[in-house]
Amino acid sequence: MLRLIRRDPLALPSPGGRVILRPLLPAHIALIRQWLNDPEVTRLAFGTQATGEVLDKLVREYCREIKLGRKNSLAIDVSAGGVVGFVRFSLRNAARGRTARVGILIGNRRYWNLGLGTEAMTALLHHLFDSGMDVIELDTADFNERAQRCFEKSGFVRCGEQGQLDPEGGPSCRKIWMEITRQRWIHLQR
Repeated sequence: MLRLIRRDPLALPSPGGRVILRPLLPAHIALIRQWLNDPEVTRLAFGTQATGEVLDKLVREYCREIKLGRKNSLAIDVSAGGVVGFVRFSLRNAARGRTARVGILIGNRRYWNLGLGTEAMTALLHHLFDSGMDVIELDTADFNERAQRCFEKSGFVRCGEQGQLDPEGGPSCRKIWMEITRQRWIHLQR
């Protein structure tokens, strides 16, 4: 599985051709930090209403994790707009086989509702399944219907819900758990 986390350059075009996934560079961290300082982006990305010190800590930790990443974070590059977001994945062996947990963020609001998230996620799914994954999973806030539609268009199915505490200790946010198996992916590609 370590070959998925290689250091050499990678360029993954989406099937629709509007998006290319590329290695996320240290220079992109400032842009990501800017996106995550937008309360609406943060609310949708993390399912939280966190503000102030809690939000600052969340953003710092997230950006530090990306900076230290092993090429498991890829920039979403669109020719006209440059980098508009990113996708991430982590890998593990599970009872159901090789499993990847994924996430996506379109941080530049001008590129929301254009189908770019679906293209980016589909490109990532191609890469992960071609690299031998058996199951790909994710979670999203129950109120983030735009993300749920994106994931369903990419082939994910809902497989449960779970509550999660807000980082500020506030009310819990319901999370929708979704997954796609290799068998479903193969079926959808026919």
